[in-house]
Amino acid sequence: MSDVLDRLPTYADPLVLAGDLNIWLECTADQHTVEFCELLDSYGLVQQVHDVTHDAGGTLDIVCLRGGLPTLSVDVHETGLSDHHLLCWTAPFCRPDPVYLTADCRLWRSFSLDAFLSALQASAWCDEQQFQQLHGEALVQLYDDTVTALLNEQIPVCRVSYRVRASSLWFDDECHTAKQALRLSDRERAACRAGLLSDASSAAAASYRSQCHQYVTLPRQKESAFWSKRINAQQSQPRQLWRSFDV
Repeated sequence: MSDVLDRLPTYADPLVLAGDLNIWLECTADQHTVEFCELLDSYGLVQQVHDVTHDAGGTLDIVCLRGGLPTLSVDVHETGLSDHHLLCWTAPFCRPDPVYLTADCRLWRSFSLDAFLSALQASAWCDEQQFQQLHGEALVQLYDDTVTALLNEQIPVCRVSYRVRASSLWFDDECHTAKQALRLSDRERAACRAGLLSDASSAAAASYRSQCHQYVTLPRQKESAFWSKRINAQQSQPRQLWRSFDV
């Protein structure tokens, strides 16, 4: 049991320890009962069953939760199908409602560089008669208006919604940089396939595979190092270790 519980602190999900224990928990002087109660206490687990669960008397079946979670109301029913009684409870574990945000963006995958350059050459920005009398802020404004108008014709701004997801504790800046590099490599590979870039598609594919392997491997290494460091730092205080994973 200790070996199993030692492996579970890395899980952030709520933990329920339930089953047929065959230890008389009401016999507080019994060695097995004392050892088991100390084991639960060391891992911050709280026993929720306080009624008789066996035909011969005694509490031999358990339902345990981590401390700090809502207390369960466990109903004990004698069904006649077994010498152990039936335990029924409702787990108070609900996923939080998803959070969605909206943002304005452009579908850059549909962007054509050749079409943009052609339209730019035919615009007022490349017409000397249009801007030779302009200075300073007027030139900047002409540039902004021209580029914005051309982009709106080709890839207009659209509103999208996305779900907000919190990053894992070990997902640091290095992982974020690797993720960005993978996305960039994916775009370059897609552009090569569509003929928008002159680079060889085989080189883009090789770069994408390399970035993909790095991104898959790096978070795993970060996760392993993160939990190893935390567990080693608190292995002498198992209760504190479990509570630190309730985030």
